[in-house]
Amino acid sequence: MPETLDRTSLSASPEQLDLALQAADDRILAAIAYQATGDKHWISDPFKSLLPPVKKVTQSAEQLAESEIPKAGAERQAQEALHTAVKKLLTGTGGSARLSGEHISDELVEFIFGHQMPSSYSSLLRESFAATNSPLTHATDVRIPSIIIIGAGFCGLTMAIRLKELGVPFQLLEKHDEVGGVWHENYYPGCAVDTPTCIYSFASALNPDWSEYHAKRDEILEYIRKTTDRQGIGDNLHLNCEVQKMQWSAPEQQWILSVRTPSGMREFRSDIVIAALGTLNQPKYPQIDSIEDFQGPTFHTGRWRADVQLSGRRIGLIGNGSSGFQVGPTLAARASHLTSFQRSPAWTAANPLVDTKVPEQLRWLLREVPGYALWHRFVMYWLTGDKGFENLNRDPEWRGSGISEANERVRAQLIKYIRSQLGGREDLIEKLVPAYPPYTKRMVTDNGWLKSLTRPNVSLVTDTIARATRDGLVTSDGKHHDLDVIIYATGFYGTRFLWPAEVRGRSGRTPAEIAGKNDNIRAYLGMAMPDFPNFFSIFGPNSSIGHGGGATHIAQCQANYIGDCIVQMIGKGVKTVECREEINTDYNRRLDEGLQFKVWSEPGIASRYRNEEGRIVANHPWTLQRFWEMTRTANLDDYEVTAIA
Repeated sequence: MPETLDRTSLSASPEQLDLALQAADDRILAAIAYQATGDKHWISDPFKSLLPPVKKVTQSAEQLAESEIPKAGAERQAQEALHTAVKKLLTGTGGSARLSGEHISDELVEFIFGHQMPSSYSSLLRESFAATNSPLTHATDVRIPSIIIIGAGFCGLTMAIRLKELGVPFQLLEKHDEVGGVWHENYYPGCAVDTPTCIYSFASALNPDWSEYHAKRDEILEYIRKTTDRQGIGDNLHLNCEVQKMQWSAPEQQWILSVRTPSGMREFRSDIVIAALGTLNQPKYPQIDSIEDFQGPTFHTGRWRADVQLSGRRIGLIGNGSSGFQVGPTLAARASHLTSFQRSPAWTAANPLVDTKVPEQLRWLLREVPGYALWHRFVMYWLTGDKGFENLNRDPEWRGSGISEANERVRAQLIKYIRSQLGGREDLIEKLVPAYPPYTKRMVTDNGWLKSLTRPNVSLVTDTIARATRDGLVTSDGKHHDLDVIIYATGFYGTRFLWPAEVRGRSGRTPAEIAGKNDNIRAYLGMAMPDFPNFFSIFGPNSSIGHGGGATHIAQCQANYIGDCIVQMIGKGVKTVECREEINTDYNRRLDEGLQFKVWSEPGIASRYRNEEGRIVANHPWTLQRFWEMTRTANLDDYEVTAIA
């Protein structure tokens, strides 16, 4: 339900309230004041022209302290008037007011960002504030389908929460002994989320108390555990249940699942299956000749071995993607010598908020001021997401280097940052600046790794690895690198969708058999496939985006779509839905056409976005907002439908 802005039991003294409001984004406060009262002057002049643009959503405690320096003249008067009004609303002295989506408009969104935005942004925000989670109501004689969700990582839990909100029963199968997915499996030192944590959260279970802007693995996993409990998902959860095979039974019009459990193989049956298996859970190991000869420990960051002594050892780190950057500084600090083996450089972005605590004033605002957390998340959704979408686009009129003027500006900024971290080490600069345009591969967030590479006990090797020996690795230049431990930070099989589970549809074939190979599977909206009735996937083929802030948003979009499809099936007496072949073909034609004009199509560059043939199979070519529009409601006309007999 809409939140009440009358908070007479605020956990703050008047002085603390003043400090918290000083830390707030004034445009967000003005939006809340207007939203609560309907008084339009809060988003009109003089406030519209005097209040600074939103920026405090990403400020450290030190930056907030600097921003508390009293402003001059009219700007200060506008701020004081706004803060006085908000304090009255918060303490009840200004009367009780309620927050809803009633006053959210294009004009309000334009006021927040300082420029015009597409109308769908106000629609998204309005739905965030609306009471849209009412349980499904239906006649008592309506048949409710049985539903199984596979995987209790972030995607599977997003789907489970959505079905719980809709009042639709389900079972959730998880192969591990607890929830969490990649956050359960990955616990290497430095493991953290590289998008802002306020975005990397469940839409209906926002956490106002993140300790850092980019939370570490343990805090994220604890949040997932607590959300699972608070949402009542545990009642539907089956742990230690690994689905090995799924087969559609045409006579029964059900899915038959073969599941490995602690007590042996077990059969589950379900009308609908929703696969949330993820793609970042099967480690990818490099092929190294004679690696079996190496006498020391070898392991992948995704299968971390806490029992291996690292302090004072000679460590070889293979790979320089996100996990390599995150674990690198810790290894550099512990090792007697760290050798980083780099196949190709990655574009590295500055992020001053890495390892930065969320100021207590901001946490108070997120916790105590109704609506502030939703506004804060909405602003971050734009700033770290679609605002940078133009950097991905090829400009056919551009005559300079690279793919566009916007992308080249990013390149210049990134090179400047890389140089600033390397202290004049030209030998490193040459090795660490990629030749391909930014965003062609996944951008890596720096957490101190670049500076770690300048340490005297760290070497960066770009020659290819030729073979292993008993006590190290030999590179193509003939040099032997003495090592005690080898750690692989070489990523995962991110394009093998649904793998390693065996899924057989109506024709008895797997998606890989239909597509010719596993990494060539296609799906409608990344979710539905012809020949697979009542089968959906979350984060399936071409579900990702490459400009930031998208993983949890895409999962929420797909969960909402699948939930809407199921609700329509129940309400219309539908037994099965199967994506039409022509719908899937047309969607993927448009997808491929759009991808041609994106930076990921850069010729000759291998990346986690592409399969072995070079086709882009991970990403779609649309903005986060456009994908939300496309998945807002399900259209059953896109499916072959059979009614309940």
